[in-house]
Amino acid sequence: GEYWKPPGVFEEVRGEDGEVVSASVNRAVEVLTVAADAAEDDDLMMAVVLMHRAVASPTTLLAKLVSKFHSSGRDTQFGGDESLDDDGESVVMRHKVCSVILVWLRDFYRDFAHPQMASTLKAFLGMGGGGDDFASIAGGAGHASPATAAKGWTSLILVKDVMRRVLEDRLALLEVQRKYIHDGPVQGSRSSPSARVFRPGHHFSESQSAPTFDASFADDARPETKARRAFHLLQFASSDVARQLTLIESKLFFAVPYAELIACSRLLASSDASSFAPGLEQRMPASSALGRLVATSKRLSGWVASAVVSEPDAKARVALIAFFLSVADHCHQLHNFATMMSVWGGLTSKPVRMLTKSNFAALQSASTVTLFAHLSQICSKDQDLSALRAATQAQQDVPCLPFLEPFLADLTRVHKECGPDTTPQGLLNLPKARRLASSLKRITRHQHWRYSFPPLLPVEEYLSDLLVLDFAQLLARAEACE
Repeated sequence: GEYWKPPGVFEEVRGEDGEVVSASVNRAVEVLTVAADAAEDDDLMMAVVLMHRAVASPTTLLAKLVSKFHSSGRDTQFGGDESLDDDGESVVMRHKVCSVILVWLRDFYRDFAHPQMASTLKAFLGMGGGGDDFASIAGGAGHASPATAAKGWTSLILVKDVMRRVLEDRLALLEVQRKYIHDGPVQGSRSSPSARVFRPGHHFSESQSAPTFDASFADDARPETKARRAFHLLQFASSDVARQLTLIESKLFFAVPYAELIACSRLLASSDASSFAPGLEQRMPASSALGRLVATSKRLSGWVASAVVSEPDAKARVALIAFFLSVADHCHQLHNFATMMSVWGGLTSKPVRMLTKSNFAALQSASTVTLFAHLSQICSKDQDLSALRAATQAQQDVPCLPFLEPFLADLTRVHKECGPDTTPQGLLNLPKARRLASSLKRITRHQHWRYSFPPLLPVEEYLSDLLVLDFAQLLARAEACE
């Protein structure tokens, strides 16, 4: 049904230690809100909020939680404590229902972009302008009259106020994110969620005069693009290029829904590929937001390699190697690990490594050697990218663009080790749900904070039309260079 009801005996399976290992949504709601134990299982709340969609829609789970809130504390068949009076038992149960919804708003709030989800929760919290309109939420459930519904909040007025403020914050944040993805960075006041932004300085702005073209780099080996290039790449500040690339990839990252992360990792788990990374973009649905993000990362790597090996001037090639090392370093400073890895991948690709003279000349500079050593350490794929994982996890409450490969590998590993999302009886696989929720949160928490430096038109235009050669062409040009 659409609403909570006391679960039956066939709605759960317990392990040898007595712990519930699979359950229906009804039973999961019961486990999370049992009044006999005041302790709250945050991991299980995340797991149910994330993985309930394997057996029920988000609107169904929310309706069940609201319905449970308005039920009597003694309606439970499991875990009831007869030593508690009705009011005490009900208060504990209702407080736990609120905790589940707050976890939902905290970690997986994008579900509330759906108008029905937002309106249901608003009505539950009495934000529709006329008190707690529970009848519009569960009109067929018959669990509560308006008077009884209002009474349910008597001991939870402060909790209700917190939930209202969190919901308002999340709905505002969703609107800001929507504009960020489709319209570009959004500026906001200190009092709004859009004030949670990162505003570093920049070297080149649209209000400043464009850099003068350097004739020493005018000999462009790409006649097909020469007429469309107002500037050579080396005329831009590496920090400006890093910021613009960050805006490009961050918009793609913000567009990735967590349901797609689960679905794509499940698809990867079913693949016969023996290694995770090679051909990753080919195993992603091209139409998916995640597929577009992975393809863009690969394209950036190809562009870096193409820009270096296509440069006919030897001094300019050396300068480009140093330039891209600086771009990668600026990305690291911006906590943009995705673009940093893409640029590093291009610099360490076989065609660029073939340019032994250019690489040797570039590393004659002490600052360039220092950058190279630092990036070699942070970008090392030894020990399952442990250095990069640690650097990503260290970022709290600041904009961060994670390199998704190790996190997708974690999700894929869960799918392979924990079996299907549901049992043959249609019950949620709770141990798997716990692991998926924990792994997924490491990714989605970085979608709460976004960059807000202005787009730079000359850099933006340059990066909108990148030349990317195929691997055979890269090898041929590298051989021709040296």
